[in-house]
Amino acid sequence: MKSFKGLLICSTVFSMAAVHGLEIKADSKEDAVIQFIEEVAAKLPDSVKKDIPGTIKLSFKKFNDEDSIEPDRVCSTKQKTAQRYGSAYINKGKIELHAGFLKPIRNYQAGKSVAKLNCPQKDLYTLAQGALIHELAHFYDFKTHDRKSDRVVRQIPRGNPNPYQSYEDVHKNNFSSIPTYAFINGWRFVSPKSRSPKMKHRKVSYSPDFYEYQDLKENFAVNFQFFLLDEDYQCRRPAQYEFMSKELAHRPFAYKKCEEEVTVPLLVDNKLRLEKINPSHIRDVHYLYAGESDAMMSRWGHSMFRFTVCPPEVKDRRCLLDPRYNFVLNFTGFIPGLEINNYDGLVGNYDSVISITKLSPTLKQYTKGENREVFSYPLNITKEQKRRFINLAMQRVWGYMGSYKFLTNNCATESLDFLKAIVWDSKVQNSNAKTPVGMREVLDEIGLIDMFEEQEYKEKRKKHQYFPSAMEKVEKSLERYTSAFNELKDVGELSTEQRLVLAEQIKDPQLAANMVIVEANTFDYLSQSLLTKKLNFLKEQKSSEPLVKTMLDFLKVDHISSIERDR
Repeated sequence: MKSFKGLLICSTVFSMAAVHGLEIKADSKEDAVIQFIEEVAAKLPDSVKKDIPGTIKLSFKKFNDEDSIEPDRVCSTKQKTAQRYGSAYINKGKIELHAGFLKPIRNYQAGKSVAKLNCPQKDLYTLAQGALIHELAHFYDFKTHDRKSDRVVRQIPRGNPNPYQSYEDVHKNNFSSIPTYAFINGWRFVSPKSRSPKMKHRKVSYSPDFYEYQDLKENFAVNFQFFLLDEDYQCRRPAQYEFMSKELAHRPFAYKKCEEEVTVPLLVDNKLRLEKINPSHIRDVHYLYAGESDAMMSRWGHSMFRFTVCPPEVKDRRCLLDPRYNFVLNFTGFIPGLEINNYDGLVGNYDSVISITKLSPTLKQYTKGENREVFSYPLNITKEQKRRFINLAMQRVWGYMGSYKFLTNNCATESLDFLKAIVWDSKVQNSNAKTPVGMREVLDEIGLIDMFEEQEYKEKRKKHQYFPSAMEKVEKSLERYTSAFNELKDVGELSTEQRLVLAEQIKDPQLAANMVIVEANTFDYLSQSLLTKKLNFLKEQKSSEPLVKTMLDFLKVDHISSIERDR
C-alpha cells in the first residue's frame, strides 16, 4: 500500500480508514492493477484528492459483452462505433472500468508492448488511465465546495422574483456548472432565464473525443483527462488549460514550451490561406462595430473584433496604420446559396462560423460596399486578457461551427459569449445583449469600451478609430463633378461615349480628381450590377438546364471545411 498526499491505494475490498481525502479500493490483488492505480493517483491534483473524501471501489467488467478494446474504434469519429470504457456510480461510491483494459495494464507493467493509437490517447494504457481519471472527474464534479473567485452570475431560476440571485444559489457549485467554463468551451445560455447552458457546436469532428459534447459534465471529464495526460493539451487548448490550472491550482507539464507562432486560416477574397501569427506580439484588441444597414440581418449593426499583431520594434501608430498587422475576428452566418433566406436565418439553418480577415478589405466591404460607418473601440482589458483573446481566437477559428440565428445566436451574442470566455469577472459574466448596437451600449456601461460622440469623429478618425462611409465622399465628389445626377447609378446608366463627353469638358484639376472618384465607384457599381444580373439569369435557367443547376450547387460548398481542422 502506498500513500500519495492524502490518497490511499488499497488492493483488497476490506475496509481501511483513509487519513485524509480519497481512498481507492481495487477488487484485484494484482501488482499491475495496484501500480496502475498508483500512477493515476500521482497525476491527480491535490485539490481534487481533497475534494473527493471517502472510499471509491474500483472493479473491471465487460461492457456490452465485450472483453477487449478495439484500437480502430477508439480513434473513430463516428459515435455509433464508440465503446464504453467505464461508469461512475457516485451514490454507491464505485467505478467500473472496461475489462479490456486489464490486458494493456498487465503488458505495460510487465514491460511488454501496448497497442498504439493514431489519436491523442496515444496507446491503450494511456486510454485506461484516461478512463479512470474521467470517472474520478465525475466524483469530483459532483462534490459541492467553496470557490474563492467572484462568480456571481445573474441566471434567473423559474418562479424566483429575485433577478439577481447568484448562479451558485441555483446550481451546485461543481466545476462543470461554472459559467465561465461553459463560455470557454463554446456553450452559452440562451437567455438570462436559462437554467443551464446549451451546446453551440454544430460540427464536432475536430474534437479528440466527441463525447465532450454530450453535456457539460462529460465535457469537463473529457477535458480533465487530457489536461492531466496530454503534454500538448496546453498548446492545443490554451484557454481551457489556463482556466483549469487556475481553478485546480495545478499545472501539469509546466515544462512544455509551445511554438511561438501559430498557424491560422486567413480568409482572403473568400478563399482560405494559411498565415502564421505570434500571440505574444498582440498589441491591441478593439470592439469593431459596423453601423446599421437596410438589410434585415444588419438592421442593428454588426459586431466584430479588431486586433493588431506587431513585432516589438514596430511603434504603436505604425501598428495601427500598417495593414499587415491589423486583423478582424468576425462572427458571421455562412450563407451557402445565392441569396439570404430570412426564414433559414430565423430558425438557424445557416452555420455560424468564425473567420479571420485583414482589416483593409473588411473596412472596404462595410464603408464602401455597404455604405456603413465603422467604429473601432479599444477594449479596456489587461495584457493577460489580450493573450487569452488571441489564444481562444486561434483555437475557435479552427474548431468552431455553430447554428446562426438572426435573433438569438447572431454576431452580437457570439461576440459577447467570446468576451465572457476571456474576461473572467462578474460584470462581464452578468452582461446580456441580443444586438450589436445593444452590445456596444452594454460594453460602454460596464467600462470595457469608451463610446464617443459625433463631435469627436474627426479626432477619432485621425486615431484610426472611426471610419466614415465612403459614399459620403463619393456623393460630395458627384455633386462637384456634375449637378445633373443625384445618385451613382444615374452615372452608371450613361453610355461610355456620354461619360467621355462629360470628361472632356473638365479643365479644372480639382474637378478631374472628383471625376476619378466618381468613375472608380461607378465601375464598382456596374460590376456589382452585372454580377446580380448574371445570378438572376442563372436562377431563372436552373429549372430547365440541369448543368446550370449543378454549377449553382457548387456554390453551396462550405468553404470553411475545405481546410482540415486541427484537434
